[in-house]
Formats: sequence, structure tokens, C-alpha cells
Amino acid sequence: MDPLELVDMVYVPHLEEDEEGLHLASSDEDYRYMLGGSPASVVLTLMTEPINGFYVTESDVLVDQIDLSYDGESGTESVVADHETIKEYLRDNGPLGVGVLAELNTGDFHMTRGYMTLYYFEEFTDHMVTIVGYDDDFPARAFMHDVENDGAWLVQNSWGDHSGNNGYFWLSYESFIESPGSIVISNDYADAFSYSHMVTEQVSSGDVTSVASVYDHEGVLSAVGTDTFSTGATITVEIYEGEFGELLASKTETFEWPGYHTVELDEDISVQDYTVVVRSDSQIAFELRSEGDNVYTYTDEDGFAAGSRIISYSLPGQSFIETGDGWLDVTTEEAQARFADEDGIADPLIVLLFK
Repeated sequence: MDPLELVDMVYVPHLEEDEEGLHLASSDEDYRYMLGGSPASVVLTLMTEPINGFYVTESDVLVDQIDLSYDGESGTESVVADHETIKEYLRDNGPLGVGVLAELNTGDFHMTRGYMTLYYFEEFTDHMVTIVGYDDDFPARAFMHDVENDGAWLVQNSWGDHSGNNGYFWLSYESFIESPGSIVISNDYADAFSYSHMVTEQVSSGDVTSVASVYDHEGVLSAVGTDTFSTGATITVEIYEGEFGELLASKTETFEWPGYHTVELDEDISVQDYTVVVRSDSQIAFELRSEGDNVYTYTDEDGFAAGSRIISYSLPGQSFIETGDGWLDVTTEEAQARFADEDGIADPLIVLLFK
């Protein structure tokens, strides 16, 4: 898959000025090639916008611990899975994207006997790379700074074949890494649809959070996708005729890792007007509601827009969150006061996949 195709999908220059989605903040369309990216932006785009017929259907994030205590404000704190778990995942599933400290601290790179290596002290990341392998015996003496133990990740970078060892380098096991994760794509689906675009908020309404969206979108529904935010999270998907009418289908699945996941229905369903409910014992992702014309996602040190902006909103009667008193329209003042910060929320992340 051509990386520039991904850039064009994430930063879609064809959007109308007031259309929902991720917009360039600069009028120069070539500026999108300087914005970089992350697995999260790729997943959020390719959930509903395919490249060559392929959609993202799964995205695991390998963390052993996430604190999701809810006290009126959403927040997460994650601890990366241990090395043995990451190595097992690499063997069983393939490469993992991971955050490292590289671009802002290139003095920590070192060339030893023809091998480019990286070790740093800080617990901070500024760059995404891909772990493609590992060597438990890679010597500690090969790194710029003192490292206590042997062992390193083999990393594929995105700076071209001229950097490192033909685009690769060795990263010490002792360096801090952030959010190792994988992306799975599939061409099993003919269409996908979601009201949500670039989701940024996590919402909880108790031990189980239930959200719903009402649709007038014809097709043969095969699977439903959403995010989870804790290990071992359980998702239940329910399909209702019309607006919360007769129950047509229900499916429950539990996922080992947090991330984006799809729940495949036991049987495909022909739908036209219907409601999809998602229930989770994790938090549920929402898009941040735009204030005025846009919400900037990146700013420079002076607070001016430096990269891209989100336009997102929900319409009355479109999306809901369940409370003890029943279903509450997310566009109401009550819903915004109870479940959103000062910026507000729009639609929950519910992705429909059609055969």
C-alpha cells in the first residue's frame, strides 16, 4: 500500500469547507505530506474510507494496564505490555507500530560496526516506527549510552532507504516505547458507513455504557465496529428495526486488547431504517463536537493552527446515550452537561460494515 495514498485518505483535500471530517488547516494541499501520521489516524480514516477496496477491521494496542476510573472526567493511563508478550505477538501476528523518541533527539543514534542503533533515557515519544523483529542477544555495547542488558527491537523507519541500515535500525529493549499496536485490513466488505470521523473523547455512563445511532442507510449489514479502552473488554451489538423497534439481531464478543474491533453478526441482515446499539464495559469513543466552524487538532507554540482541523457534529434524533431514565439524545443540553466537557461531544463511534 502506497504511504502517500494513506496520507491522501487521512487529510482529504476534496472535502467541502463545512463538510464533516479532517481538514487541512493550510490552503496548500502539498502541506499534508509534512503532517506525518500515526496508526490511530490511519485506523480512524480507513474504517469507512477504503484504499483499493480494503478497510481496517481490527487494531490491537498492546497494553497490560489501563486506568479507566470515571469521576465525571474521562482519562486513561496505559502501561505497555511486557517484552515477552510483544515478541509473542510479533511471531503470531506480524509487525507492530510503536512510538519512540527519535526525530527530536537524533544525537542518541549510533553506528557500531555497520549497525545503526538507538537508545535514549527519556520517557517521551515523538515519532512512529514499525517493529518488525527482535534479537535477545543484540549487544548492549552497541548503543551510544550505557545499557545494562543485551537485546533490541529491529525497527523499520520511514525516513527512506538512505537512513540507518537501508531504512532500519536497532532499538534497545531498555528504551521507552509507547502504544505498540497492529492494524488488520480486509476486503471482505463492499461498503462501510459511520457518522463519526476523528474520535477524540471517551465517555462512560457507569459499569456498562450503552450508545445508539439511528440510520437510514440501505444494505446487507454484516459487522459493526467500535473502540475498546481496556484489556478483556466485552462489546454487545444489537440491531433494532426502525427507531428502537423489534430486536433483529444481537452479538457479544470479548477482546483481549484495547483498540478498534469489529463484531461480526451471526447472519447478515438486509436493513433500511434501523437502530444500532453498542454496549461496552469499557468506555465508548465519541467524536469531539466542533465549536463554531472547526476544532484544531494541532497547534504551534503560539497557539495557531499548524496542521489540520476537525469538523464534527450530530443531528437531533441521530445518536443517543442510555441513562437510568432511558435514551438521551446526545445533542440535548442535558446530555452535553452530563457526558461532555466544555468542548462537547457529537456522535459515538459505530461503524457499519456491509457485504
